Amino acid sequence: MNVSHSVSLALCGLLGAGLLAQSTDNRPTDGPQDSAGRSFAVVEHSDVRTAQGTWAGSGPLFRYVHEHPGTYVAFQGTDGVYRLDSPERLAEVRRLYAPMQALSAQQEALAHAQGPLAQQQHALGEQQRAATDPQDKGRIGTAQGAIGSEQGELGALQGAIGHQQSEVARAAYRRMQAIFNQCLANSTCPRVAS
Repeated sequence: MNVSHSVSLALCGLLGAGLLAQSTDNRPTDGPQDSAGRSFAVVEHSDVRTAQGTWAGSGPLFRYVHEHPGTYVAFQGTDGVYRLDSPERLAEVRRLYAPMQALSAQQEALAHAQGPLAQQQHALGEQQRAATDPQDKGRIGTAQGAIGSEQGELGALQGAIGHQQSEVARAAYRRMQAIFNQCLANSTCPRVAS
């Protein structure tokens, strides 16, 4: 059984298609960039999907998000909390974060595939300890090595996906900062809290 080979082929196709489709959507727009970045929260149906930056439990951004249900993006400006909730911007934010959600699902699938392999390794370890015949010990050791190899391949895939997640997250963060700068410059996002 070569679980990792089939998983590898499926994931390579998914990764390539998803990331190529995403690569042109998350470039920052021209304009002033806040080098420190603005803290923000993406809220979908009153559930915080992601929060980046300073997210203190007593801070104004945290308080605003937890006191105001809905679907929006709230971010910390220099003089308060601002809110983005136009359908166009929310659609763009969803597009930015969709690849990260897909990559997270792939990581979860790989972790799920690791579980049975770990169980097989444990069972073979028990057999190895109980075996007295050198040929049985050798056969069991060979089986353990094959499973270990599959676990290594799955681990390498998890590492590659983790790298992709990091790249996509950085690009999304840069684009979010550009969106905030643009809406502040155009006065298209209201200040909702001090």
